[in-house]
Amino acid sequence: MRNAYKFFQQLPDDLKDEVLDHIEFLLERNARRRRSLGWHGGLKELRKKYDSDFDATDVGKVTPFQAMR
Repeated sequence: MRNAYKFFQQLPDDLKDEVLDHIEFLLERNARRRRSLGWHGGLKELRKKYDSDFDATDVGKVTPFQAMR
């Protein structure tokens, strides 16, 4: 980290502004990625309610979805 700070200090002011803008962009992008995974596993409580009642004896039977094809 100290090396990055040394390099940053050597930059002209206009490039320092660009570096800071890019750092802000990276932080925002990282925050968006973390938020976008917030739904993962969020529907677990509905699994039992909407789970299909598939049984091994149903193998070979035509389902309503297959009949529409």
